[in-house]
Amino acid sequence: MVGSEKEESMRKIIEAGEKGDSSVLFKFLSDDIKYTDAYGIESDKDGLLSLFTNLSSQWPDREYRLDNWAIKDNTVWVESTNYMTHVNEFQGIPPTNKRIKNLIVWIMEFQDGKIVEIREYEKKTEYMIRQLQE
Repeated sequence: MVGSEKEESMRKIIEAGEKGDSSVLFKFLSDDIKYTDAYGIESDKDGLLSLFTNLSSQWPDREYRLDNWAIKDNTVWVESTNYMTHVNEFQGIPPTNKRIKNLIVWIMEFQDGKIVEIREYEKKTEYMIRQLQE
């Protein structure tokens, strides 16, 4: 898989994420994918798809903006700003209808056209809660 193919794959994954379509994401994941979130918690394919489904219901209008990315060999780095509206309870905070953002970096390893590993780094819960309480 050359750089332009990985780039196209990333665009499809992000578009699917915005639509809450886990079936597209599923096509790009290897069966033995390893996902590590910003807290260092590891998940398998089922865990990642469950997380994706939960995020889609928690933040139904999520919008991913790809700010920057790089591809070298089998590794893709993606820096993204995510925007979402707080319409459901989050961490005990009732809906505020505030539009907030979250900053994320994903590092993805590809093998044979599939993602075999995702490592995620982000300003997580504390950053989002601070925005909701402002």
